[in-house]
Amino acid sequence: RKQIEEISNNIQEARRIFERLETETRRLALSKENEIFQKQKRPQTTSMPISQSDFVDEIFYHQIEKRAKQADQERREAARRARDLFHRQSVELNVCLDTDKHTEFT
Repeated sequence: RKQIEEISNNIQEARRIFERLETETRRLALSKENEIFQKQKRPQTTSMPISQSDFVDEIFYHQIEKRAKQADQERREAARRARDLFHRQSVELNVCLDTDKHTEFT
């Protein structure tokens, strides 16, 4: 029971990490979208030259891609740990889950 609780906590932690990174990615995307919208509202004479703007965009997209990869890697790692722990513990407990939805400890 304690081990199942630990697995559940690991899964919840993985979900929280993934949701936090997802929220951060959305926030950055909305921020960038707002920045682009503000630039479009301004006259072209005050905007950055194309090369600088492209450079800034490239940095921004690189950062988002890096964070998305990191979030995915963290999510996969947490899921792998939870899965490994579950398998290891179910082998140790020799749990039998049948169609009557009850657990027998042998």
